[in-house]
Amino acid sequence: MSDLTEEEQVEQLRAWWAKYGIAVVVAVLAFAGGFIGVTQWRAGNQAHAEAASLLYDKVVESSGAADLTLLVQRRNQLLQDYADTPYASQAGLRLAALYVQRGETNEAEAVLEEVLAAEKGTLLAPIVAARLARLQIYREDVDAALATLDGVSAGKFAPLFDTIRGDALTALGRKEEASQAYSAAIAGDDTQQMVDPNIINMKIAALSAVISPPEPDADEPADDTQDADASDEADAQ
Repeated sequence: MSDLTEEEQVEQLRAWWAKYGIAVVVAVLAFAGGFIGVTQWRAGNQAHAEAASLLYDKVVESSGAADLTLLVQRRNQLLQDYADTPYASQAGLRLAALYVQRGETNEAEAVLEEVLAAEKGTLLAPIVAARLARLQIYREDVDAALATLDGVSAGKFAPLFDTIRGDALTALGRKEEASQAYSAAIAGDDTQQMVDPNIINMKIAALSAVISPPEPDADEPADDTQDADASDEADAQ
């Protein structure tokens, strides 16, 4: 217990309040304002994300209906108002897929390049790069496909990247490098999550047959055609 009387304690409290009271009020208000600000920010962000999600649902509907005009419009709206959400890039992937279905591969490539630029350094980037590289191989722009793969960190998608790289190298006639890429694709423990090892092994086997054609069977009879021809010529003389 304090030796101060009740009146002395009250007087001491008044003196302390006179000296520090304003600072305490400012600190409390600042904390409260910060808390309210954070709460409002979270609420605003949630509303923003929900609005983007609703618009993306309409993008999915347009994609399912193969309505290119409406899909383009809704994707553009996402880019304009919700570019800071993942939905804008997801809409781009759907638009690119629809372009491919329509055979408009040039437009699809342009959209995928836009999405890849927007997602640079994100977890979505390897997925976009893989789709873009496959499309570039299909369009016989194989060097561009290799550049796309080299420009993005594959991360856990390395088996998929190695597989696509093997396809690109095969298209360029670089068989040994392609075989090495395929072998790398199935070397990891998590390969089956990304690619089908059976298909990759079939590709390696096909390349091996081209790189190292089988030698003649030692048990097969030798070709005596040339010796027979020489003997016939000698008899004729």
